[in-house]
Parts: sequence; structure tokens; C-alpha cells
Amino acid sequence: MDDGYFYPQIARYIARGQGSTFNGIMLTNGYHPLWMLICVIGAWITPASYPLVQLLTSVQDVLILGCVYTIVSVSRRAKMRGSVLGCLPLLFFGMVLGIWRLLEANLALALQLSVLIIVCPVLSASFYDKLGRWRNLLIGTLFGLTMLARLDLMFFVATILIYEIVNTNWSLSLQTRTRSSLIQMTAAGMLLAPYFIWNIHQFGHLLPISGAIKSTFPHPERWGFSNFMYPVIGAIFLNSSLLIKKTRTSFENICILTAIAAALHMAYTLTFGELAPWYLTTGYLTLCFCVIWMVDSVLRVAPSLEWMETALAALVFFAFLSLAALRIFSNFTYTHFVHRQVTFHGSYLEPKLGLAITLRDTLPKGSRIFVFDAPGSVAFYSGMSILPVDGLVANYAYNDEVVKEGFSDYATRKHIDYFIAPYLHQGQIYDRLALRGSGGKAKQIMEIKAPLTKRDAGTVILSDANLIFRYREITTDLETVYPEVGIWRIPH
Repeated sequence: MDDGYFYPQIARYIARGQGSTFNGIMLTNGYHPLWMLICVIGAWITPASYPLVQLLTSVQDVLILGCVYTIVSVSRRAKMRGSVLGCLPLLFFGMVLGIWRLLEANLALALQLSVLIIVCPVLSASFYDKLGRWRNLLIGTLFGLTMLARLDLMFFVATILIYEIVNTNWSLSLQTRTRSSLIQMTAAGMLLAPYFIWNIHQFGHLLPISGAIKSTFPHPERWGFSNFMYPVIGAIFLNSSLLIKKTRTSFENICILTAIAAALHMAYTLTFGELAPWYLTTGYLTLCFCVIWMVDSVLRVAPSLEWMETALAALVFFAFLSLAALRIFSNFTYTHFVHRQVTFHGSYLEPKLGLAITLRDTLPKGSRIFVFDAPGSVAFYSGMSILPVDGLVANYAYNDEVVKEGFSDYATRKHIDYFIAPYLHQGQIYDRLALRGSGGKAKQIMEIKAPLTKRDAGTVILSDANLIFRYREITTDLETVYPEVGIWRIPH
């Protein structure tokens, strides 16, 4: 996923002492801070591109395998079968398709699981006895870390906090439960406060710019459903059905809590934004636990089918192994598969990487470039200073400045000398994100908007006279309509 490269790119700047910036043009807070901290440590250890990616993906693998181990352990202690099949969604998205690559999703999963196993007594009694008076402080700390991993996990944190207050299984008074929740909120707040203060001091806003751009709150906007949401929606309904039971186990409470949190998060995001697979970490947790209790229910009714659990687990394991092997011998990714663009050519070079190498070999070192899409990997591997049109790694001030000055004057002042966009033939129209282009005779006119406010920021004419070179399309879902991108010199 190209957005994942935002993290190591910014981390290298921070590790070099150059500030929180994606391109050296402006400071940014367009990321989730806890995963960024890990990336900065990685960039301090090795700033080189390929070793850094390997290091960070290894950390991700450890996190996802830790999640799998935890889920299996919890299931066994609850005497629930089907844990191997239940973990398949995490393994599929996290390790096979690579949709979560270099993103914060694995860390978010691990922290949510840590909260759940402490709030719901699913481990040995001795473990909870050792926690003692430190329980509330530990839960609060995990709340803070969870929100630093992804701020939109506030729905998960809020769900658990309310459960801590209304839960009567501990035989504690309402006053005691409320006091415990206040301790948890205080501990979480102490972790979150420095981050929010930094945001306000540096950027004048509480939230990161990326979250502000992706959200239309408080104005609802219908985005629609994607295929990856339907399994989660089904799991939410099935897990919620456990509410009708008069007595519930800790495992069933986990199913219900994750279902409620996932439903709240999905409802908010579908109302005020657009969902991506790596947002749904709580949703895939509730899906995992749903699969486990459903498989267990089937095996209790039909014990003669027990052999199928092992057989299906083995079948899926080899299927996943085959899919993972495809990534060695082909360009197999989720996006290429969906768009039927998988190829087995041994000399295949990922277009983003190929463009980055070409830019590195063609343009002066550190050139500043305005890019229509896929900026993460292009910036990471080219060493160029990239300003993305979507503004996710810009800042709030950029949205005001580019409108006030106009893009041409802004680009001149900031020494942004190059422009990458789809190469449009006469009559073709491109309209995506904060950029609209129309192809003409030996030129194309690009209209730029401020990504946050959607206000006009002027136009720039890209003529063939200023065209440096053309390259194959770097965004897979645009490839059939716009087979090539162009790299132009911006006339100042």
C-alpha cells in the first residue's frame, strides 16, 4: 500500500534531525504517532531504503503473529475450537495480500487485544491477581497507546470504558467502578496530552491533517460499501446476537465488545468518510472471534466433523503459502488481482519503483515535484522532494497558502519545479482527489484545489515543450484509461 511509505519517508527526516516532514518543504502531522515512533527507531538503525522496509515489515510480522498466538491461547482457555480458522482474516490481510504493509494496523490489533485480555478475564486467575491495584493504570496506559496507534480507535476505547462502568460481574459498587474508569481515563489522557499539545502548538489544530482531509464531519456524505466490509458486517450482527444470552462467558463478552466498537466505528466512518481495509482492525477482530465460536458451535452439534477443522486449516495454510509465493515470482498484489493485471514476467518492475529510479537518474538530486498520486514509494525510493496533491502529508497552513497565492506563485516560492500527472490526450479528462485535468493539443491544463477546503488554487498549463519524459501509469486502477504519466517542468 503506497500510503505505508509515508511512515519510513517521514521517519528518515526525523532521524536525521530535519523535523517531522515528508518532503522538506513543510512540517506535517499526517500520521499516527506510535507507529511513527517505531519507524523513527528503525530509520535511526538503518536509513537505507531496502533494509529499513525489511526491518519494519519484520516488526509487523512479529506483531501479527503475536496477535495470532494470543487469539489461539484465549480460544483454548475458553475451550473453543476453530481458532486456527478464526485467525485467517488477520493472516490474509496482514501477510498474504499485503494491504496493511508498512501501516499501523498490526500495532493497533496488538494493542486492542492487550486491552481485551485484561478487561475480560480470559487468562489464568493468577495473572489477574498479579495485576492487583495496577490494573486500572495498565488499562489506562493501553487506552492511550491504542489511540496513539490510531486515533479513530476512540470508539473501541469508549466501548471498553462504558463496559468497565456498567459491568457488574466484579461485584463492585458503581462508585468504585466509576473511580476505576476515571483512573483509566487519566492515565490515557496523560499519554495523549503531549501529542495533542504538539498538534495545537505546531499546526494550530488538535487533529492530524490527514484525518481532517479524510473526514467530512459534521457534514454527512454517502460513500457506499466495499466488498471487504461485508464479512465484518455479518460478524457484527452474529456477535451482537450473543446479547440475548442471560449469562455470558468472557469469550462471548469479547465478541460483543468488539462488535459494538466495530459497529460504532463503521457507522461514523461511512457517514463522514471513506473506509479502507486497514481502518477496520476492530472489525477484523470481531470477525476472527465470530468465526471461532461459529466453528465451535458446528463441531459441538456435529462432532463427527472435527476432522474438517484440521483439514481446512491445512488447506488454507497451503493456499496462503501459494499466494505468498506468487509475490516472489510475479507482481501479485490485491490491487493487481482485482484489476486482472497479475503477470509472471521475471523482469517485471513495479511501476512506482521504476518511476522512482528513472527520476533519480534523470532529475537533479532533491528536486521538488508535485505528484498526482502514489507519492509514498516514489518519494521513498527516488530521494526526491515530493508534494502530493492529496495533502495527507502536508499541513493546515498549506491549504490556505496555496489558495491565497495560487499554485503557480506558491510553486515558484517553494521551488517546486516539476509536475507528475496522467498524460492526457486531446479530449481526455482527469478528475480525482484535488486535481482536474483536460487534454488539449500538445498540452494539458491542470486545475488544482486545496485538498482540505476544496477551494480553487489556480491552474497550470503543462505543454509538450516542457515534457521531460513519459512513463507507464503508476496507479493500477487508472492504467486502462491513462496508460502513461508525464513528467513536466513547471514554467516559472
